[in-house]
Amino acid sequence: MADDRSPEPGSVVDRGVVASTAALRRGLRVFAAPPGQPRARRATDVVMLVPALLGLLLAVAAYPPSSFERSLERFLASVPSWLDPAWGFLSDGLWLWAVLLVVVALLSRRLVVAGEALAAVVLAGLLGIVAARLTIGEWPDLWAAIAGTSSAPRFPNVRVAEATAVIVAVSPHLVRPLRRFGRWVVILGTVGAAIVGGGTPIGTLAAVLIGVAAAAAVNLALGTSAGRPGLEDVRAGLAQLGVRVSELAAARRQIAGVFHVSGVDDQGRPLLVKVYGRDASDTQLVSKLWRSVWYRGDGPAMGLGRLQSAEHEAFVTLLARNAGVATREVVTAGATVDDDALLVLRGDAYAALSAALSANGAAGDAAAALRSALELYNRKQAAAAAARLAGQTHLATPLSSGS
Repeated sequence: MADDRSPEPGSVVDRGVVASTAALRRGLRVFAAPPGQPRARRATDVVMLVPALLGLLLAVAAYPPSSFERSLERFLASVPSWLDPAWGFLSDGLWLWAVLLVVVALLSRRLVVAGEALAAVVLAGLLGIVAARLTIGEWPDLWAAIAGTSSAPRFPNVRVAEATAVIVAVSPHLVRPLRRFGRWVVILGTVGAAIVGGGTPIGTLAAVLIGVAAAAAVNLALGTSAGRPGLEDVRAGLAQLGVRVSELAAARRQIAGVFHVSGVDDQGRPLLVKVYGRDASDTQLVSKLWRSVWYRGDGPAMGLGRLQSAEHEAFVTLLARNAGVATREVVTAGATVDDDALLVLRGDAYAALSAALSANGAAGDAAAALRSALELYNRKQAAAAAARLAGQTHLATPLSSGS
């Protein structure tokens, strides 16, 4: 499945993928994609928004604190006081990271990203004030709630909610390592705020839920960047996989989660490059959850990541090609140092279809050609289904993922 070309001189092997040392010197990236990309509403934002709102409603209904929560609060208060500076630093780290993200967005002229962060802060503040009114029975002091002073309401911690909203709202635009770092900042900052923030444990948890809900609502309303890499990033990724190209252009037909790039290799043969980015794993997760609710039987694995998705499609495409289905040739599949997964296919799908059907005498009639291809495809699908029923798991991979 790998290309037969030898790696470029001076390349290194990282996680089994050939990566050119020139790509490693490209410098630190903050944002996952170039500016000005099309925006889309992600299903994962709905998955985040609905549970966050339900959890917030339960937290409001559970106020005032129960005996268990008071016991937990006493336990947190018993933590040695000499650790308070560390917990305070973790708590303040939430706002420090949120402010840093906004500053970087402004310096990078990502005004839309900065605007999303501002909208998330405003919405989180409003939700926090309303939640405080519902629990304590009066409107809290606005400045005290925002600044987190001693007179701020104990439920919820509005300051934590606003910082969390910024981090979660900006997170989809960042490269994967920074997104992971942001998650740990939120987790550790929440723990620190629960210990030294002056709020109740459920109040601190409610603040995080408010921040997540506000960020998800803003992302749903405004949409988020499609997260597609630039063509130069795709070219660099292909070089890491040992594929040399002379031309690259975004394909006219695009599908959610996978960026399609048309290209020509150094020998003049057409290529189709599929780039599995952030939204690919998001789509897989939502699809698996939907299938688990409505259907019985096996589906794609819940933990199927970007690289696994690319390798899975490459494998299924090889099965389809070996079964006689007209499809492109698999060149390679692998991950890049930027954590994108690439599937490289060679050939023209229409030419492959015409050549395959020409051997069967159906090339002169387009309708008959397509009908013959569909009949062949359906026979292979039926054979795979029969194999699953018979317990022959080595043939149980569906052909629908093939290219």
